[in-house]
Amino acid sequence: MHHRLIIVALAVSLLAACASQPEFDKQASETRSYLCGDREVSVAIFDDHVRILSDEETRLLPEPAAFGSRYQAMGEPPAATYWSRGDRALVQKAGEQLPECRRLHPLPETLKASGNEPFWNLILEQDALAFRTFDQEQMLESDTVIRQGETVHAASGDARLRAHFERTICKDNMTGMPYPYRVKVLFADRDYAGCGGDPLDLLRGRWRITAVDGRTVDGDARADIRFDDEGRVSGRAACNSFHGPFEITGESLRIGSLATTMMACEPELMRLESRILRELEQVTRFGIDDGGRLRLYSAGGRLIEARR
Repeated sequence: MHHRLIIVALAVSLLAACASQPEFDKQASETRSYLCGDREVSVAIFDDHVRILSDEETRLLPEPAAFGSRYQAMGEPPAATYWSRGDRALVQKAGEQLPECRRLHPLPETLKASGNEPFWNLILEQDALAFRTFDQEQMLESDTVIRQGETVHAASGDARLRAHFERTICKDNMTGMPYPYRVKVLFADRDYAGCGGDPLDLLRGRWRITAVDGRTVDGDARADIRFDDEGRVSGRAACNSFHGPFEITGESLRIGSLATTMMACEPELMRLESRILRELEQVTRFGIDDGGRLRLYSAGGRLIEARR
């Protein structure tokens, strides 16, 4: 009987210990990596707190913020803070305020890049990489590739190549086409600069139309546009919904003939709809400005502006 009591007491103690384990022992739902100046920082995201991953992991609790998500460690003043907004963050670690942080995104398995003056192109496919200049004087083909965050190292014999892909808007200096990566390559003691990734990554998804040819669109008008992976565009042109094809080439964006529903609306909305549909079918290229707004340009210089 005495032994049973001991066993029961131990079981109760273990259950109490498990119940008292802090919430941050649970598995993180997401881990984000940042570059803060020249230092990399990782932050584990949980349901009700975050942790800055370092030698001494610190639990940070949510704090009210005017914008973004803000967390801080207990104490006055707090020894650690994490304040994020989009792909940017401010991190204080062990009492030290780090430079503004930029989020590091894992590179896709397949990635293409190119540049001008001199002309070059690079193709990264899983663990293989090919680099060539237009005149073929410089080239490397390697199946020995090491990925380190946004940087890729490749080797072939004695030749070494380093390519860095920064996730930021990059405009081709000949065509003006925007790409999701700014790329720098070091090969054979020479630097190459250019753009990489798929422009569709910037365009994909839903955008709310905010202006047409310089005229602001009222938010109540419900004007939007969506680009998908299948080369189809759809949305609502203030009154009726529309859909049709689109195509991105190395220099342009073209939207084909648009089919619409036939519902009648107030005259002002119908006029706005007519302008939107007319301008969409004349689009020749697109851009993303510094504020993240989409700009669709027609051959005559007119444009449609939209934002997420």
